Amino acid sequence: MNARRSITVVALIAVLALLAFQLRGLFADPTVWPPDDFVEYYAAGQLNAHGENPYDPEKLLPIEQRAGRKTV
Repeated sequence: MNARRSITVVALIAVLALLAFQLRGLFADPTVWPPDDFVEYYAAGQLNAHGENPYDPEKLLPIEQRAGRKTV
């Protein structure tokens, strides 16, 4: 029974290590989850905080670009 338990623990550790390696690669790829959401919410929040229309695309784009958005 002790050998079976050791094999199970080693297999579990191997599976967890493989999963961690795969997730690390997934999170490191910016095309999977582009960081555009933060920039969009930040720009809308800035406009809202200053009493402006947070839905105006002409006002949003310059703020988003200053915050790091690379798309047009």
